[in-house]
Amino acid sequence: MRKCQNRQVIAGWMGKDPKMSYLKNDNIKATFSVATKFSWQNKKTQKWEESTEWFQVECWKYLAKRVEKWFRKGLFVHVEGPTQTKRWKGDDGTDHEMKVIKAADLWVLDRLEGAPPALDGARPAEGPATDSGGQVDENEDLPF
Repeated sequence: MRKCQNRQVIAGWMGKDPKMSYLKNDNIKATFSVATKFSWQNKKTQKWEESTEWFQVECWKYLAKRVEKWFRKGLFVHVEGPTQTKRWKGDDGTDHEMKVIKAADLWVLDRLEGAPPALDGARPAEGPATDSGGQVDENEDLPF
């Protein structure tokens, strides 16, 4: 039998400090955005062009606690996890949808002063990811 896999892997810059949510049963959720950059040379003009893509990331429990302590705007991070589509109706009745990476593994690729080895690019952080919502602010400042 063939197996399908839903796994996103990105490396980019955090767009802003993580937003923390403290829920019932001592559950904690962190959401943040990551910007990736792609560069190419235009064949007609021979000039270099760039494109920026934004990704919304959420993580829970143990990973969220690590994100709260160590992750900040402008850090270069690596994120892995499945992608989930969030759908909702706006106040005006229009349908909206957003893709969210449910982080299963996180790394900070920058060196962090005083951080344990798992956060300074040496190893992935452990911890499960679970389910909930968030929104992307496409007008936020680019962190690079």
